[in-house]
Amino acid sequence: MDITLPKLNGIEAAKKIKEKKDIPIIAVTGNTTEENIKEYLKYMDDFLPKPTKKSTLLEKLKKFLTPISLTQKIAKKFELSDEETQELIKVFKENTKNTFKELSSAIENKNYDEIYRHFHNLKSSLKYFDFNRLSKTAEEYMKKAHNKEDCNYKEALEKIKKGVKL
Repeated sequence: MDITLPKLNGIEAAKKIKEKKDIPIIAVTGNTTEENIKEYLKYMDDFLPKPTKKSTLLEKLKKFLTPISLTQKIAKKFELSDEETQELIKVFKENTKNTFKELSSAIENKNYDEIYRHFHNLKSSLKYFDFNRLSKTAEEYMKKAHNKEDCNYKEALEKIKKGVKL
């Protein structure tokens, strides 16, 4: 996050982002006094001085972009034990597989009420497990089914299936 932005400075932007999402933000600035750095670190997770070497940037990114498994993410989000997390994932997978089957059948039969219901269920459960883009896809097609639009629901279903990887 560049500290000197045209309309909103980097600190204000970071505050707004952190209110909505807990994601890492790295301050990028030429202002590297100890006082400035302390101020940046109140709202951001780290900082990079300008100019920055590519190797330094990559080092910082690696620090914050370590892969996390779905299991770890769920355990952390809901403060569950390993056993509880595994059970929750198992139920999610079973329910989602059943929804996929029922949705596929509803699509074949052009049953818009059922298509709507199944996309609505997917939207909610996908959002719950932080599959946000897939949840938005489900919501988009849920609305189309509500309006009884004749469109490629099968393609949307395949996109969601591929994204969830059950």
